[in-house]
Amino acid sequence: MQVMTIHQAKGLEFPVVVLGAAMDGRLPTKARKDRYEIPYAMRASGKPEAEDTHLIDERKLFYVAVTRARDLLIIGTADKVKKRGGGPSPFVKEMLGEDLENAANLTQARIDKVISPGEVEREPRKRFSYGELAYFQQCPMRYKFASVYGFEANWTDPVGFGANVHRVLEAMHQRILEGHIPEGAEVPEIIDEVWISSRTVDEEREHEFRSAAEAQIKRYLQEHGETLERVRGAEGYFDYPLEGYVLNGKFDLLRAAGDGGGVEVVDFKTSSFVHLETFGIDLQLDLYALGVERDLAKEVQERTVHFLRDGQVHSIKWTPERKESAIDRLKSELECISMEDYTPNTKYCKHCDEFSRICAYSVHREEGVVHA
Repeated sequence: MQVMTIHQAKGLEFPVVVLGAAMDGRLPTKARKDRYEIPYAMRASGKPEAEDTHLIDERKLFYVAVTRARDLLIIGTADKVKKRGGGPSPFVKEMLGEDLENAANLTQARIDKVISPGEVEREPRKRFSYGELAYFQQCPMRYKFASVYGFEANWTDPVGFGANVHRVLEAMHQRILEGHIPEGAEVPEIIDEVWISSRTVDEEREHEFRSAAEAQIKRYLQEHGETLERVRGAEGYFDYPLEGYVLNGKFDLLRAAGDGGGVEVVDFKTSSFVHLETFGIDLQLDLYALGVERDLAKEVQERTVHFLRDGQVHSIKWTPERKESAIDRLKSELECISMEDYTPNTKYCKHCDEFSRICAYSVHREEGVVHA
């Protein structure tokens, strides 16, 4: 955008020109009379052809201003201005007629025909994390209790063991990305740096958890040291759209795939092995693989879950067929959520520690009574 006087605009052309103050007293300005007027009979030029030469000059300036526009001319005026000016410029009325309001309405109608209406304002898209979708997959009633009703489950990890182990893994992988592969002897030092103690756990018990974390990390280093040079990312966030929703998550680790092409998405669990489909871990790996490909633009070759307590590792190839199946599965679950279809999955009851005592459909309540 350029701001200039009308004189500066002479000879130039612009796609859009805004003439901001076309008001009487500004355009045209009031003529300044000489302190001592010389009669025309005494002037060599004689009497001019027009009585008001100043108005003629100002009209010429107005013509220059309005003809600088190639595509669009916007004229600003006002009925009343406190300091200077008294209503619209007479030149505007000469140009558009006395009824300026009607002229403005006609102009606006023409503009409305050619401008784009723009995007329709929409509500923010609902976001889903792996945890929410896993709840729905395990049992839609669990999702309803946790995400719809907002019930908070009992905290089963008072010491924050899982979160602390993941912090240690992140710190260790960051060192690897910086060019240093830690050895087992460095693990206690890393634990001291990142461990967050719990106020509700006594010192002896916390020491036991620290020792357990140290054992898990050292075992990982010892048994999978050959994979550490392939680390390409740690604790990365992603989000991507799907079916009008946004799916988001945070992967634990990215490694270069063993064959040298693409990456391997790795998720760590501090537990022993559990059935992947029953607990929604396969869904987690699918969601993460899609996130890494769609948001981070990395080609995924393999998805791996590593159970640190017993050392079991399960890897699944990320094939086009698996990707298509994962997308269909996620779409189906999102559709059920949007339709508020919370049909319970009673096969999961024996694993549901959070809501089994309050769920009317639970078959694993203390009294052993099955509720329909």
